[in-house]
Amino acid sequence: NSPLGMLSISSRDAQNTIPHITKKQLSTVDVFVPDLSTQLNIIETNNKIDQLTLDLADHKKQLWRHPKAINSINKKLAFFEKDEKVDHWIDSLPFPISSILWKYFSTNETSKKEEHLLHFFEAFSEFVSMLMISAFNTNKEIYETESHKWKGEGKFEDWYLRADFGGWNNLAANLSKATRTLLNEKDSMTRCNEMFGNPEEAFLEFITSKSLINILSDVREYRNKWKGHGGVANEKEHKNRVTILEAKLTELRKLIGDGFSSCKIISANSNTYSNGIYTFNAKELTGNRTPFNEIDIESLIPLDKNKLYIVHSGQNKPIELVPFIKFNQETGACYYYSSMKDSKVRWISFHYEEAAELSEELDDKIEEMLNILKRNTE
Repeated sequence: NSPLGMLSISSRDAQNTIPHITKKQLSTVDVFVPDLSTQLNIIETNNKIDQLTLDLADHKKQLWRHPKAINSINKKLAFFEKDEKVDHWIDSLPFPISSILWKYFSTNETSKKEEHLLHFFEAFSEFVSMLMISAFNTNKEIYETESHKWKGEGKFEDWYLRADFGGWNNLAANLSKATRTLLNEKDSMTRCNEMFGNPEEAFLEFITSKSLINILSDVREYRNKWKGHGGVANEKEHKNRVTILEAKLTELRKLIGDGFSSCKIISANSNTYSNGIYTFNAKELTGNRTPFNEIDIESLIPLDKNKLYIVHSGQNKPIELVPFIKFNQETGACYYYSSMKDSKVRWISFHYEEAAELSEELDDKIEEMLNILKRNTE
């Protein structure tokens, strides 16, 4: 089931209307395995994981059967927690969202944890919307054909002038539905994969998942309830809210899985050009550890140092990200587009406290960005 294994199997596909592999063809599939010593180490480690999984499942079963035993169960869980918890996972996420989760992880103040988690989910909604709209923006034909499915109408036509959690959720839901439709149709599946940069299946599965939209919608409802009608919250109430949000974070973590493991958000620096190939030195915007790793990227297209791109493993055509998020190389700050009023564009950062907001005059580049959401398809 690894990407290499799936590629090996698909190479024997009979390429008929309904894909199939005969027993004879299956017998010729190459199976890639490590050396014997590594295999034995893998089995040993896998056995340990299985045992820990069984132990955790048993603790979970006991918790619900005997709620009063919660203190003793918590003591047993301390063995699994160590001092790491979710920090390794956070550090594997793209910087624009990882930086917000680090704010949540690094504070002990409950009200701040609640605030950072709410910021994270709202930013995540804008982030996945940006990934999908950027993919559609690479293929004008598909964009013009499909964009009516997510363009706002009536009173929602100009929602992006004051973008909020609900607006991004609605956009993400419509974009993911349109993407699923393209992926489910044989005639458009290949083109859809290409416009996303030919990612691994795990990536497309999670960003187009209905469960993702449900998680984001649930959090938005919580936020509206707490901020709109919740009154002043005491420490106990903040703790309860954090518990609810952490449960949603766990759901999201399960859903994402290793979806981001085979792709990188990059900011290009210098480049060389030879034999039709650009070789870029680029910053890999992963985690919250600065300075960021510098990597070399081979690309068939030139990259703008003022833009962000997403590139998938084994691919050499990065996808330019529509700039709803901007990255300042000097300060390391990430800003999310928020609103526009009277030709003033507002950007907010959920992690950079030295300058949490930016205000810019509307220019051609920003107008082009906003036009992507209201492009005329007639």
